[in-house]
Amino acid sequence: ASFRVELPPYLKVIPRSYKLRAPATSKGPKTWSLQAKSEQEGWVDIATVKNCIDFNNKGVELTFPIEQKDNIAYSSFQFVNLEVTNDGNHSLSLSSFDISGIVILKSNRKY
Repeated sequence: ASFRVELPPYLKVIPRSYKLRAPATSKGPKTWSLQAKSEQEGWVDIATVKNCIDFNNKGVELTFPIEQKDNIAYSSFQFVNLEVTNDGNHSLSLSSFDISGIVILKSNRKY
């Protein structure tokens, strides 16, 4: 299971962290990759988590750092579940997904 977030053409983010929240009715993912896409590159892994036991409880909210040395701004992000979840299935259920970082606004307006 996976999901994708596409930002508008005038908006990019240099990601620093991301937050996931499992719903109150189910446990969260276990092993996943967060990927990003820029104009210059295809999809690249910017964070990978393996065997996250912290999502073994329902309704948990966790924040994960994103470490990148090149300060690349991305316009698209995708979360890819890589194995069964802590609920023991392949369904992905999150109540929220947030990316934090440096926001870059690009305008074609002439001032």
